[in-house]
Amino acid sequence: MVPLSSATAPLYGPCVFGLQLIGVYAIVLYHIWPSEFGNGFMGVDILFVLFGFVIGVELIELSDKEQHSNSDQNNSTTLPSRAQKTTLPNWAKSLAQSVHQIRRFYARKLTYFVSSNLLLILGSLIGAFAFFLDDAIEQLRIDILWALCFGTNHQMTDIDWTLELIGISQPRPLLHLWAVSVQLQFLLAFSPPLLFLFKFRSKLFRRRPMNCPFIIQLSALFLLLVVPSFLFWRLAPSNSVAMGWLLARTWQFLLGTMSARIAIPQRVPMPKCQHIKASEVSSPSQFSMVAEHCLFYSVAFCLGVVFFLPSIFWPPFFHLKSLLTISVCSITAFLLCFFTGRLKKSLPPSALSRWLFLYFGQFPLICFLLHRPLAVFFRAFLTVSQLTIFDGFLAILLITFCSFVVHLIFLFLFAVFPPKKCRFSLFAYALLFAYAFCFLFAIAPGSIRFGQKQQNELAIPIYDESQHKVQLLPLTVPSVRTFLEQIETKDYRNELSPLLNTVEKVKINEMLKNSFTFDLNNVPGESSDDFVREINMLEDNKHMKRIYEWIMKGNGTRRVLLFGNSHAQVAWREVAEAFKGDFRWLRVVSVPGCMPLFENDWRTIYGVRCAETVKGMVKMLRKTQPDLLFLIFRWYDDFQPSQNEKINLGEDAELGAMQSLMDKVQKLVETRIFISAPNLQFDTEISHQLAKRIWQNTPLEGLNKNHSKHLEENRIHYDRLGRLRCAKCSVFDLAEDFCWEGICHAFEPNTKLAYFSDKNHLSFLGRLKAKKTFEKLAKSVCEKGAEKR
Repeated sequence: MVPLSSATAPLYGPCVFGLQLIGVYAIVLYHIWPSEFGNGFMGVDILFVLFGFVIGVELIELSDKEQHSNSDQNNSTTLPSRAQKTTLPNWAKSLAQSVHQIRRFYARKLTYFVSSNLLLILGSLIGAFAFFLDDAIEQLRIDILWALCFGTNHQMTDIDWTLELIGISQPRPLLHLWAVSVQLQFLLAFSPPLLFLFKFRSKLFRRRPMNCPFIIQLSALFLLLVVPSFLFWRLAPSNSVAMGWLLARTWQFLLGTMSARIAIPQRVPMPKCQHIKASEVSSPSQFSMVAEHCLFYSVAFCLGVVFFLPSIFWPPFFHLKSLLTISVCSITAFLLCFFTGRLKKSLPPSALSRWLFLYFGQFPLICFLLHRPLAVFFRAFLTVSQLTIFDGFLAILLITFCSFVVHLIFLFLFAVFPPKKCRFSLFAYALLFAYAFCFLFAIAPGSIRFGQKQQNELAIPIYDESQHKVQLLPLTVPSVRTFLEQIETKDYRNELSPLLNTVEKVKINEMLKNSFTFDLNNVPGESSDDFVREINMLEDNKHMKRIYEWIMKGNGTRRVLLFGNSHAQVAWREVAEAFKGDFRWLRVVSVPGCMPLFENDWRTIYGVRCAETVKGMVKMLRKTQPDLLFLIFRWYDDFQPSQNEKINLGEDAELGAMQSLMDKVQKLVETRIFISAPNLQFDTEISHQLAKRIWQNTPLEGLNKNHSKHLEENRIHYDRLGRLRCAKCSVFDLAEDFCWEGICHAFEPNTKLAYFSDKNHLSFLGRLKAKKTFEKLAKSVCEKGAEKR
């Protein structure tokens, strides 16, 4: 983000400042309420076009200065001396002057980028030590290392740019620096060629009209730079490349640069004695002034409506994202190109607008830099994963107030300490020291909050059955796994639970954030790709890795197919252990985000249509003819009615779709079909928030959920399952394992360890508790099989 200097600020007019506010606060709303303001992420498109415009204006001014200086030398009547006769040729002078200009230009911009980046990193470190746990601080180390190198955009290449990642639910306060990294990369790569292009003068055009070089410059910008970058953006191999790589964003910067070239044409050098009389300047009519201002504010208002209206009034255009991005960038470029110059000529800036623009021109950029860290730390302070409407407005006020205060502090510092060479050298030494400190922190090994001595003192109580006593073992993955398995039995729970201290509970809950942390590496079986072939996915498809397939051989005769979304991938090991190998094969297929009960599911998750997923399941059933089918999945809210809508199940289209699918599936399954009931859905990431609240010694009861609320939220799903006509179907409810006395527990009450890794997925401890349900299902199948024999 480039600040608006006092020398060039009046040239831009109020257009840039207003568009910056629209773009920045659109991003703020998106990061606070990502699902409600899904289009707000495109505010970064406005900022990229504005950045290209500001850079273009400054480069045009640099080229104008050289032309004016050359013109002054040509108009001078001083006789040349011997020293002047031996000077370098004109092209060498121009090259030396260009190198000097671009060097000073780089020094000024890099000083701003590096200093703002370091201040943000140091501030994030202070907030992290106050609010983050060790695992979040370890992740912050990696983010700092990428931010110091201005490579955050490349760090996110292998990450899905989803609402959950970009939103503030993830405790990563520096992820928004990907935009700053892209801007700096554009600045370093394209400033010299753009400066050369703006200085373009040739003898060929000396006797041509002055707009001939102007046309050449615009054509070169468009054909040589804008078009290739736009094609790369459209043909990018992945969404992360299209969002974060410089080549995919260059066309937006250059669109702003073209707007600057059109709005601010190069001035024709005139002799010093030539002046333009005030009477020769035509003043615009009052009607044109009013019309231009009304048109400008109307277009800007329409641009803001796209971002600021919530999704209930203006749904996100994710399926038309490319078209919306092009439209937003084009409208921004049009406003910059046409109205920047016109508004300045029609209505000179008033004293108030000039004061606001000169003294608050950097406020939107400071607000952009501070908004994500402040929102992340505010959420960590409240120990919530999502902000309510009231909390969100408080966060916006906090961001605005802090940005205003920081802006005033910088104005005061620049007023008290004007830039001088001696102070600049001290500033450079301070930057080097801060960079060295942040770099050493990022690469330093070990835990931050706990010293190494305290780390070695952490121990896990394990009951040794051979010696009939409790032993303390170092805190490792195998020892914690053994401890979790033992506390699931009543014999050991009361004896081992009191032996855990606060630090050990925090550490174990941090480990429970991943559902697969405690799984053994040598899982029996092998991966498969049969389902991928059934739905005709190409082998080089970038989404194929999202589909999880595993086949496991057993000692019995049953054929078991387990199908679902990510919940099936979490629970299949407990299903396999419940059958104790009494199957011929057990095949697992997990397609994230899809519910295998609806053929009319219109959603596309990770590039896979859910309707095609269900069709692929039917094909696999027809091919394998399993004895048992487990459907384990999360019941999403897509097929939930609105709050005041009443559904007649006799005419319910969704129930009809479920019934139609089950009629097909029953014919393809030999014995039983087990369908999971609606799973528990909590309001926050349980394991992370539980560890944080234990560390901060805050109440934990708010993490649990009333059983009646769970039933009310999923009433329509339970009713549809109850009306489903399926002789081979049995419904099992894992929520019953965690709900007693009217409360659905998110964690084990005695040990304060999480049953859930996030809002709905079972942790390893939760899987151990749910294993009892699968054992009952396996026992019922085995008993019926014995009766038939």
